[in-house]
Amino acid sequence: MKVFVVLLIFFAHWSIAQEDYFSGENIADANGAVEILNAGSYQIEFTGSSGLFKDFKSYPELENIKEKNTLFFKYTAPYDCRMTFNAFSENQKVQFFIFSNKTENMLNDFAEGKAVLQRSFKNPTDNSIGLDYVNDANNLIPLDIKQDETIFLVFNALSKNQSKLKLTFNFEMIESNDNSNSFKKVIDLRSSDTASSI
Repeated sequence: MKVFVVLLIFFAHWSIAQEDYFSGENIADANGAVEILNAGSYQIEFTGSSGLFKDFKSYPELENIKEKNTLFFKYTAPYDCRMTFNAFSENQKVQFFIFSNKTENMLNDFAEGKAVLQRSFKNPTDNSIGLDYVNDANNLIPLDIKQDETIFLVFNALSKNQSKLKLTFNFEMIESNDNSNSFKKVIDLRSSDTASSI
């Protein structure tokens, strides 16, 4: 009986130690990334956790980054676009990192260190950061994303506060896309009083 209990404990410990990277769904880890479906303004709360996994371990350029309090987002572009965003956290400074896929499976690419680090913002000096056409101490240049390309956007707060992160995303269509006309709408906001006539 003692041998059975010892074996049971050993196998239970072994199976927990072998936990699959893809088995969790925590927004503080890549496998629980929140999907961004549309441009707009959003608010999400930091969990106060760095998740179950050390997500940056496969990226030497991020070896000095301490995962303290992370949020993962995922976006797949339906058309060629240029992404800008603003992120604001009232109570803490936040870093951000953007990765793009190398193959069709973004999660595998990220876990294996194959995803391409597109933007890295390690030293925030303000509570408002992002990608913007005005490049300054807290804003990097916008990111062009190809149709069907997937990105991970990771926010890493420098403290464990469970503060809110206010986000505004914009995905501006890049006109060189052959399919761009199918995504556009023409709206005439003129009233009959202001419409031009001949």
